[in-house]
Amino acid sequence: LISFSLPNIHPHDIASFLGTNNICVRARSHCAQPLHASIKKNASVRMSFSIYNLESDIDRTVSAIAEAREKFSKK
Repeated sequence: LISFSLPNIHPHDIASFLGTNNICVRARSHCAQPLHASIKKNASVRMSFSIYNLESDIDRTVSAIAEAREKFSKK
């Protein structure tokens, strides 16, 4: 399980962008509102992996996150 956020990009925008690339994640507070309050974030993106994921799935996810950073940094 990995939770993350990217500077200056709302987690819902990241989740939506990844979803258009068929990468399923969730963006919210994930029942961890005190944690998010302590790090001064309203939400984060959460993804998890299982034995069914391939290394290529991870590579595709990392590439899509990099693409999202590039796309949203131009706004």
